[in-house]
Formats: sequence, C-alpha cells, structure tokens
Amino acid sequence: MIVSDTGPLIVLFKADLLFMLKELYQEILVPEAVRNELIKKPEGGSIFKNNP
Repeated sequence: MIVSDTGPLIVLFKADLLFMLKELYQEILVPEAVRNELIKKPEGGSIFKNNP
C-alpha cells in the first residue's frame, strides 16, 4: 500500500502518468485531507472522475 500526497498526484495526472500508480501498487490510500485539497483545485476533480 502507498499513501499519496496532493503534489505527486497532480504531477502524475498532468503528465498523463497516473495509471502508473495502479500498475505499481495494489492499494493506494488518499487521505481525506488530500482528497479535499484536490477537489478544490481545477484539475483535482478530474483526477477522481477519470481514475476511480
């Protein structure tokens, strides 16, 4: 399992490399505070819509 922070998720999303997390880790934990921070950012909502 990996715990993710906001910055790496946004960078991977913008580089169209977010899929790599799914390939490397079976379980990815996004803490509620990180999720809330992502939702406030313009690209953040897309991260969750496109990558359940």
